[in-house]
Amino acid sequence: MGDVQHWLAALPPALICLLVDGVIGVESMGIPLPGEIVLVSAALLAATGAVGPEW
Repeated sequence: MGDVQHWLAALPPALICLLVDGVIGVESMGIPLPGEIVLVSAALLAATGAVGPEW
């Protein structure tokens, strides 16, 4: 999970939100993607201040 978090931290905040929305949206359609890992990684980035909650 650490690799995903470092990869997400290198992206701008708006792109992170779009990526998380896209992965979870596609996963909700039945395509197997790591939605939980991306969501938890984005939450960790928000907790560390890399992404603000306003995004």
